[in-house]
Amino acid sequence: MYGWYLGHLTVWPLLVAVGTVFRTLSAVGSVRRYKAWAAEWEAMGRVGGAPPQLAKPNPFMRTTMMAAALIGLPVAFSLPVIQDNVAVLSALHWAWGLLALYCLWRLLNGVWQRRRKSARRKREARIEKSLDDPITLAVAGTADCPTRASAQRNLPDYCLQLIGRD
Repeated sequence: MYGWYLGHLTVWPLLVAVGTVFRTLSAVGSVRRYKAWAAEWEAMGRVGGAPPQLAKPNPFMRTTMMAAALIGLPVAFSLPVIQDNVAVLSALHWAWGLLALYCLWRLLNGVWQRRRKSARRKREARIEKSLDDPITLAVAGTADCPTRASAQRNLPDYCLQLIGRD
């Protein structure tokens, strides 16, 4: 995109990239629909059937539109009418920078959310595995408990007098 903006490339590679983005997002939607269908198919014959799945809105639509605007704004920079007007050109530069920051934030936020979900799944799997083993469950509860002698040493004087130990 930067090479096109500087004039080293034609507009065609940019249009191919935009088309590829839209094809990829379409494929993601198709995979989501297939996975929902496969879950329903696998759940046939089970007691209770498949849990109802709510249709999820496409979370990438806003980001896709912002990215399209991010890619499309340099086209506006090349228009001869805009190149003569400094105020419009600087406003377009600001808009392009803000859109770039927004897309970067969405990317980093998505990576962060995936890492959190992955860590939570691992933690839940570890807890579920420990619940299957009764010995681990029984031993894990006593690991942080103080001994009776250490608890009695930490009692205040009036409590020691009540239980008869000075």
